Amino acid sequence: MVYPGRPSSGCQTCRTRRIKCDETRPHCNACVRSGRECPGYPHPLDIVLRPQKAFNRKNPAMVAQRSTTDNDIDTKADKSRSCGLRPLPCLPVTSGSTTFPQVPGGLYLPMEDTVTAFFFNSYIYTPRDPLIRPGSMEYLPQLYAAAPFDSHLRLSALAVAFFCVAAWTRQENLVWRAQQCFGMALARTRSALQGDIERDYDNILMTLMLLYLYEEFISIKENKPSPKHHLRGAVALINCCSPERRKLPLSDTLTNAIQGEIVYSAVDERCPLLQTPKSWPLSEGIPELASSRLMMIATPFVKLRERWMKFFARADTANIEETEAILSEARTFDDRFLGWTYSLPKHWYPMPAAFFPQSVRDAGAYEGRCDCYTDVWIAETWNNYRIFRLSVQNLIYRCLSLLPNRTDEIESTLRTTRALATDICASVPFYLGSQTGSMRITDSRVEYPAAEPKHSRQQAPLIGGWFIRPALDTLCSMENLPEDLVEWARGQSIASPTLILANSQRQPNSASTSADRRLGLTNKMVFSWFRSNQTPTTTTSPSSSVEPESPLQHLTPTSVEPTLTEAPLVKPTAGTDDLPKLWTPSTNKKLFFGGAVFFALSLLTTRRALVRRFKATIPPYYTSSVYHKPEVNGGMEAFEALHLATINVLSFSMMASGGVLWAMGVNSVEDIRAYVKKRMAAGDRELSQTDKEMEKEVEEWVMKYLGKRIENGKLKDLSEPKGST
Repeated sequence: MVYPGRPSSGCQTCRTRRIKCDETRPHCNACVRSGRECPGYPHPLDIVLRPQKAFNRKNPAMVAQRSTTDNDIDTKADKSRSCGLRPLPCLPVTSGSTTFPQVPGGLYLPMEDTVTAFFFNSYIYTPRDPLIRPGSMEYLPQLYAAAPFDSHLRLSALAVAFFCVAAWTRQENLVWRAQQCFGMALARTRSALQGDIERDYDNILMTLMLLYLYEEFISIKENKPSPKHHLRGAVALINCCSPERRKLPLSDTLTNAIQGEIVYSAVDERCPLLQTPKSWPLSEGIPELASSRLMMIATPFVKLRERWMKFFARADTANIEETEAILSEARTFDDRFLGWTYSLPKHWYPMPAAFFPQSVRDAGAYEGRCDCYTDVWIAETWNNYRIFRLSVQNLIYRCLSLLPNRTDEIESTLRTTRALATDICASVPFYLGSQTGSMRITDSRVEYPAAEPKHSRQQAPLIGGWFIRPALDTLCSMENLPEDLVEWARGQSIASPTLILANSQRQPNSASTSADRRLGLTNKMVFSWFRSNQTPTTTTSPSSSVEPESPLQHLTPTSVEPTLTEAPLVKPTAGTDDLPKLWTPSTNKKLFFGGAVFFALSLLTTRRALVRRFKATIPPYYTSSVYHKPEVNGGMEAFEALHLATINVLSFSMMASGGVLWAMGVNSVEDIRAYVKKRMAAGDRELSQTDKEMEKEVEEWVMKYLGKRIENGKLKDLSEPKGST
């Protein structure tokens, strides 16, 4: 077979013109220089898999059969587009099936496949430590591929995927697609719940997890608490399922995920407690995995939280015995959580950042601290540990507040709480890096700290904000934390597009921890357009009189003190005016082109009026011009003429003013002042020589005239006798 040559990867315009394309991204320089529109570059897969035109010419029958197949596929695709979806190119083959999936006539990538690939690669296919237990989302690609085209599982996954991509690309049409898929998924889920639940238990439970995730995204977007309706539905589904069915590997993983969400909701004091399932805990866990051991310790704590809430809701909070019992059990949980840290391998412990770029410091680092981890999953596990301990410490503090003479214990609890909160703040730069606003997903300008003295890139930049947001929300709802720390955490939470799915803007950092220091990102992106801009405020630097003792100092095999480096001070900016400005960039050009368009429209209107009046003077057919008397209203004619003259003068004045300002380079009031000063300075230089000559003449005249007067006065004084008065 003859080698046809390497296919061209240039843009279509350069290929049509038969010139060399430099393949510059996003538009080639040849198209830019010639003023042509660059259509972009073909996909690498389209370059490799070229259509076999020569083969088609030799086989006319195959061409006819292929065109018929393509028409059938296009017809099916058009029908699917009416409901917002497209069929997959091929479907999985079951073990009992004797037919093979038909290969589609053309290779195309539907939008559904694009958004799901983005979601899977960004949030699921990320490297993690072997001691991290696989979650429920690891099974989603497998279930998604095996699910029918219009199933509730596929529709719910598409709803989440469309929403994630919409948050990153800011395309409102994708939000509409997500809402459409969400509504269809709800209808399919209702139908599935009326069928055989035992047989479709895994798919329904995964669907409820995805719907709950979509519900969380919507709550973040609308800035309101999540109702957790679908999480409650998942609990009800688990109660209806037999224990034997839940013990299957996939079912156990999904049930463990639901159990984890219940635990996280229990430690979140901003929302009411969820009713736990009939059998608790739902999953026994895997003791060999560090993340599973942590969840095994936290799961029984939910019952203690319920016990405390019932006790606190009663009027007899002065019951010392019950308070002592709850306090003792809470301390037991705290010891278990602390003991969990001793069982971790050495590479799990956080290390101070050896590579700490200045851009990350400027973006925001509380007290100049930054801890680095092996991957984001280990960092998330550590923050989960801190969240659990903060909830336990908060419960201990409340119990001690009800007991007499516990001042020393309260102070110890407060120190531990502040140390845990500071460790959470130290992990924020590791998640978010130097990003201070909305950027492209693959933007190489974003820098991240690293434990080694070299440049580092985030392994999963899209889920960083999603992981750090719960920890920051916990800090915002905690009691007895330093005010500056809470304000700083609140600024991160606002900034988190977690999404977050919500890339507002992070404000520059100062040595003091400000609430608006990192605005625009906790979710760093997960959803970058769900952020709000805020003006920076200045606060005093955190007091160093009370130095919280970090629990990691006596846990790490090699105790390393994190270096506290102060971030550069940034002068606070004055408050900005929210009113629209009179002068905006390129105002002169806008005025010129706007006036030109207005002048063109006014000329068109004038010509139309003249033509209409001219046609009115022409007599109708078979009518003599002698007898033709058109209707004329002098007042209206004068008003119309005045109106046309006015708009012509105004439009021409606008265009002329814009052109003059453009030619003079004036775009603002400051430019006008600078122009006037420049002209005055030029005039002064021209007149400077003349002024000097005039001054010299005046000086000579004054000296000549006054000199004579002075000389005459001196002579007169000498001629008079000294004794005369």
